[in-house]
Amino acid sequence: MDNEVKKAGATPALHGVSAAVARKVGSVAALRMEAVEFVKTYSPLPAMRQCAEVDTPVKAAMNMELPTLAAIRREYGEAFIIGYIKLWIVDLIEYLGGKELTDAQLEETSLRIYHNNYYLNIADLNILLNRVKDGDTVLTTPINGAKLNALFAAYRDERAEAVVASHENEHEVLKKHGYIPHVDHITEAVQEAMIENQMAAAERQAKAETAEIDRLYRKALRYQKLWDKYPQLKPKTKDEQPQEARKANL
Repeated sequence: MDNEVKKAGATPALHGVSAAVARKVGSVAALRMEAVEFVKTYSPLPAMRQCAEVDTPVKAAMNMELPTLAAIRREYGEAFIIGYIKLWIVDLIEYLGGKELTDAQLEETSLRIYHNNYYLNIADLNILLNRVKDGDTVLTTPINGAKLNALFAAYRDERAEAVVASHENEHEVLKKHGYIPHVDHITEAVQEAMIENQMAAAERQAKAETAEIDRLYRKALRYQKLWDKYPQLKPKTKDEQPQEARKANL
């Protein structure tokens, strides 16, 4: 395998990349030699291990550690991100035993996938394409660019709906409890909601305390007016009580 990868212009350090995949994308992968470690870590098979715990669209959307496609492009350039997407496509087709896309088809498909899904991250790629490998998502043959783009479009919709539903559920829990129990990662939107909830609770408490003080003050005024009119009703202080009463209170 190492000889085949070398001939493709890649490097034997790209573990988890088959010779067939290397022949398709190896020259692009070698475009930036400093990116070798990235490809070694995040080619399809290693990425499956790296993303094992990030196994739902919501977890992928909440993950701030794994790079997005746009972040990879900023770091390594457009040629590299297109080559990286090719890596996943060719790996999938090889796994399914499908007919390879032509170089032109592969290039355009990868470019379209990037531009339509630049905000997705590596975990999203792993979830989506491994669903196909596991048979959970059906991708009929022959595989082409239109089918792959439709696959990504359906995943984008699912991801967006799942994130909205998750946020709505978090807000309901916040309304009921004032916090979200057993959540390891809180989204920015939920953090804002938590702060708003705490501020609203503090405001309600302050209003309640002010109302109680006002109630006690008005009660004291009523008693004072009553005592001014009927002094005999005013409770006597300890010094004003008869000597016998003071002794009884001791």
